[in-house]
Amino acid sequence: ETALLFELCDSEDIARTAVSLLSDSSSLARFCEAGQRRCLEQFGLETMIEDVEWAFQRIVNPETNHSPLPEVRHTVARNVEEPS
Repeated sequence: ETALLFELCDSEDIARTAVSLLSDSSSLARFCEAGQRRCLEQFGLETMIEDVEWAFQRIVNPETNHSPLPEVRHTVARNVEEPS
């Protein structure tokens, strides 16, 4: 939905895949909309604020049992270790 698949190191396959998407306006529109939706979900302001608050709480109160993020979404969440 938000990625194109092609053979690794096969420039002809990459070109075919890109041309196929670019030549189908409805598929291209769906692809772009899905990418924008995913970007807003994973990197939108609200998500970033929640994740930074979660990370700060883990740093300030490491002994508190903080619930984990439902999904690791970006660098801030990935770089905070889970408690043992």
